[in-house]
Amino acid sequence: DKTQNRQLEINSITINGAEKVNKASILKQMNTKQSPSGFSKFLYSLGLGLGSPAEYFSLPNFQSDINGIKKNYKNNGFDEIKIDTTLRVDLGKNRIDITIDIYEGYQSLIDSVVFLKLDSLEPEIKNEVVAKSNLIKDNPFRVGDIKGEINRINMTLSNNGYPNAFIENSSVTLAKILSNNNYRIFIPVQTGEKCYFGDTKIVLEADKDRYISEEIIYKQLEFKPNMPYSSDKRLESERNINRLGIFDFARLEQKTAQMKDSVYYIPINVLLKPKDRYELAPEIFVNDQDNSFNFGAGLSATIRNIGGGAQNLVGKVSGRAQSLDQ
Repeated sequence: DKTQNRQLEINSITINGAEKVNKASILKQMNTKQSPSGFSKFLYSLGLGLGSPAEYFSLPNFQSDINGIKKNYKNNGFDEIKIDTTLRVDLGKNRIDITIDIYEGYQSLIDSVVFLKLDSLEPEIKNEVVAKSNLIKDNPFRVGDIKGEINRINMTLSNNGYPNAFIENSSVTLAKILSNNNYRIFIPVQTGEKCYFGDTKIVLEADKDRYISEEIIYKQLEFKPNMPYSSDKRLESERNINRLGIFDFARLEQKTAQMKDSVYYIPINVLLKPKDRYELAPEIFVNDQDNSFNFGAGLSATIRNIGGGAQNLVGKVSGRAQSLDQ
């Protein structure tokens, strides 16, 4: 009742018992904050953008913070976590001191990981999924590590011909072994059909009618038709084309997979928007070279994609004036 009827400044927050989780990280995740020093509050009162305001206690926010701390502990394998809190109110000074006592208990470890539905994969790809797992026996159990493992598996499969592979978070099963309080993790993988790169089509923006050698574009591609599909190779090819410096943007668009002779192929459209072929850019410079104040102006001219070969020519003309010696 005392905390609900008064505006109480938070004088201190003390955390006891946090040994395996850093106290600073617990305080950082809380919305309940300790008030800054009197000097900091004074600076803030001046309205100059300095210092920090006083922090006041909110019971709903504090209860939410405690629930958040418990959830974070449980997500890191501390199923036995218990938290007690003590609120000491000084009505004379309208302030409150908060003590949080944490009983961490045992942190569960990873007992084993079982990957399901991988039998359709080629042995080398299956081995890469299993052998390179980041979920290692006897490592601390962490929900964040499982999510990272799901991303790793999806990326591995996407770069080896399985762009439609996915793992639903809700499908991952955790089995707690009562004899040691550790976890066995079951990860079912939906691989989808194997896909290959299909035909590649270059699509140049219609209102930029100029010749650009398709051979130059194809040389930037890290893949060829009939190669197993790879998201990384598609993205790296996109970066290669953009590095030519003659396009406002270049994007490799993945089309819907098409079946041919019982094999799935993914056509790729290379979407290109060329930069203006001619560009003039004014330049102004100042410096104090040779102990004098110098200023000047110049003009930079760029001719892009000379002869359609993705070569650029840059020329500059500049003049300089010198003022009084320093």
